[in-house]
Amino acid sequence: MSKETENKELKTGLIEVKIKEFEILSVLISPDSEIFADRIELYGKEINTISAEGHVHVVRDEGSMEFNSQNLFYDRKRGLVQIKGPAVIFYRDRDITINGNYIEHWYHKNETFVRSEARLIGVGLEAHAEFMHYFRDEQLFKLSGLPMLTWKENEYRAVNICLELNTDRIVLTGKVSGEVLTQERL
Repeated sequence: MSKETENKELKTGLIEVKIKEFEILSVLISPDSEIFADRIELYGKEINTISAEGHVHVVRDEGSMEFNSQNLFYDRKRGLVQIKGPAVIFYRDRDITINGNYIEHWYHKNETFVRSEARLIGVGLEAHAEFMHYFRDEQLFKLSGLPMLTWKENEYRAVNICLELNTDRIVLTGKVSGEVLTQERL
């Protein structure tokens, strides 16, 4: 390989690919999102589909949102990221971490769905469930599948738990149990 082709960048639309020899180092998938991984594969004439494997790390919105996993699939046209785990998403702007074995994030809707061993961790907040749906713009979490929520030193269990962080509102449906500490008990 000649020196002219050893290091180059491929640009098509909003995609920018950094290449060293025949190894893709990272893919800038939009002006505010970049993928790093051991292996990255690009598909389609306009590179609408991206697959990444091994030590996958995605940085979005100048670091306010980050993904870590072993496998990632990104469909640019649909704005859908599928992350196979164990996987972690950090929402640094909200001080929230989401873990799970399978995560889907829709960029256009700003929603995240977690399946299989979903876990939510934040300041004074911890939740476990089989399924979690996070509506980022509304700061709304919907938990189902044996959910358990510990929030502000109180513990909640129900068939479904809905937590609105912006309003401090919790809605419990189905068989409900838990322990709420009052000011006198603290």
